[in-house]
Amino acid sequence: MPAAEMTLPRPRQGRISATGNGSANTSAAERSGTAELAGVSPGMAKRIKLLPQDRGTVLFDVVFEDGSRASNRRVPMEILGGLDGDQPARELIEQQEAEIAEKAGRPPRVIQSLTRAAKPEPKLVRE
Repeated sequence: MPAAEMTLPRPRQGRISATGNGSANTSAAERSGTAELAGVSPGMAKRIKLLPQDRGTVLFDVVFEDGSRASNRRVPMEILGGLDGDQPARELIEQQEAEIAEKAGRPPRVIQSLTRAAKPEPKLVRE
């Protein structure tokens, strides 16, 4: 091949060179130093998850007679709080278990005990 026809490979587009100008994970505002002025926080936006209690549900841990366990079964708060205590939750979970068992083609499991799950510890927010 003659020397006139040889071409050098083109640099990849969208990459930042290794000259210290930034990395591929930083935004243009961060590289130019205008992130603080624009009120933009570095990194991606975080989705703030609501606790189950804030969403209107209570979590229950269920232990079945066969020894198996189902954690964090959700029950709406509206059906709780009356004179029946957690009995409406037991009835709802038994109904859910019957539907699950029917879809799975097995007999429904019998609930041995039902306890409210402990509230989750709040996670520390990194900044």
